[in-house]
Amino acid sequence: MTLPSHRWLANFYKFHRFRDGDIYKTPDPFSLDTEELENCLSCWVSEQSDLRYNLRLHSYKIVDSEIDAVSESIHVLETIPNFPWTRAICDNKFDARIEAIVNFRDKHGHCTIPQSTPDGLGAFVNRLRAVEYKRFVIGQQTKLRLDHVQLLESIGFEWSVKDSPDIAWDKKFKMLVSFKSQNGHSNVPRVTKGDKEMTSLGRWVAEQRKYHEENKLLPDRVLKLDSIGFRWSIKKYNTR
Repeated sequence: MTLPSHRWLANFYKFHRFRDGDIYKTPDPFSLDTEELENCLSCWVSEQSDLRYNLRLHSYKIVDSEIDAVSESIHVLETIPNFPWTRAICDNKFDARIEAIVNFRDKHGHCTIPQSTPDGLGAFVNRLRAVEYKRFVIGQQTKLRLDHVQLLESIGFEWSVKDSPDIAWDKKFKMLVSFKSQNGHSNVPRVTKGDKEMTSLGRWVAEQRKYHEENKLLPDRVLKLDSIGFRWSIKKYNTR
């Protein structure tokens, strides 16, 4: 593990004192008054946000010799609940949506975002693929920038939804893994009212059971499903 610099550690501890409300009780080693310290920390937080942004893009702005230290520093900050990232990879609403895709990937482990989501992210992704990316490729005016494309591709985002059977199966499997981690079981309802994506997953799960019963499911897929404790017969399993 590469340790952050002394300057980074000093600001990190000052941030914790400020965040915990102990700034008036703990002497400041740099003899700054409260206003100066707040401004100093604001600059430091902004700097960390920029580093996080460039790190995710594998930017040339971070030299190879500093990557390990920067990665370790950002990892530490990301463990702090509600750290005030001032640059969440966004400067406007469009950029905020790009960041929302990244956050979805971080949370669920995949980029298969349901088409119908309460926050409209699914609809945004559809337009991103169908309109903005096509404009980007042919050089037309679009809000989609090169750094957006690089960032999304680095997390496994796919621009085409016409997947091969293997890729489509793996996507459904990842969704099932996510479902189980959230619900504690893999017994997805066959129909989920008002949720097309979950209904699609439920039907896929039913198909896997059917193919397995008919000995038509590929061995590697059986192994994958077994690895997450998939129940092949719902008659023998009660989720309650």
